[in-house]
Amino acid sequence: MKTTRYNNRNNPIAIVIKNFVDKKSGKVIVSRDEIQRRFFGLDWEDQKHILEAFLESGKTDRNWAYSGLLRLWDDSFETKVLELWETYHEERCAWVVVRHCSEAYIINHLEELSVGRNYYFICLRMAERNDFVIERSRLSGRDFVLAMHNAGRVLSHDEALDILYSEVSKWCLSNEPFYEVRDVLRTLHRTASFSSTNIPNISTILYYLFEMRLSDVSVQFHEWDNKVNEVIQGSMEVAELKEKMLSDWEYNQQLAFIAQKYLYHALPQQYKIVEDEEFDKQYSQKIVFSNPHYEMLDGGTDWIEDETSESAPF
Repeated sequence: MKTTRYNNRNNPIAIVIKNFVDKKSGKVIVSRDEIQRRFFGLDWEDQKHILEAFLESGKTDRNWAYSGLLRLWDDSFETKVLELWETYHEERCAWVVVRHCSEAYIINHLEELSVGRNYYFICLRMAERNDFVIERSRLSGRDFVLAMHNAGRVLSHDEALDILYSEVSKWCLSNEPFYEVRDVLRTLHRTASFSSTNIPNISTILYYLFEMRLSDVSVQFHEWDNKVNEVIQGSMEVAELKEKMLSDWEYNQQLAFIAQKYLYHALPQQYKIVEDEEFDKQYSQKIVFSNPHYEMLDGGTDWIEDETSESAPF
């Protein structure tokens, strides 16, 4: 096998491609490896022949070719790519269709192409079409604001504020709020207060709202957020948390749960999926941490270590 690989490396690329295409050559695997190793150092004509060959191959090879076509496109590929899309409906193929194929085709096949996060990229592709409606219901709050910004569309004050509160509500209802904010909390000192702007989606939305000249929305939201910060910092839970001997990971994990509770309580009523009492019952009555395990006292807000659990190193 080593000898085969060595010989393959000395072969002209045309021979390597031929060995890859000929499934009876016994050299398909080593030829595939060699093609992928050399690919970005080859001229366009050779790259084009390789992409054509991989599009004619199996699913793994087609997926590799789709990734290449995102950056290395030629209109001569359109017919083949559309044929593959209509035959297999592979997600990566849809990426290529959305980025490179005709706008008319995308509009006519909008529903089937909107797989995964593709609708967002369709919005980016159609940004200059005034007749294309960006549907908020099909996007996350963050993606909707980015799509509207990219298209130069206008958001009203109320709609922008609605998006921010909706994103806070979504985070508050997450079963694992800490994992969305852990990278931010890792950089903060324990004396720092928790802000909803620690939530990545919120900070991104605020940035683009400022770019869209909606700074008045940011001011109003920050005023609300600052009031919640004061409540969180003055809470009994945070006071007790600061007295505990915890690693930064444990401290931040518990702080996220505390912040989740108070942010939810402070939301305007229309953003609450459940009443505060039900929320507290679901998210604050008993929270179990994995390493080590922690539980919340029934009906209360004091944190205690679960002595029945085994601690494990992080």
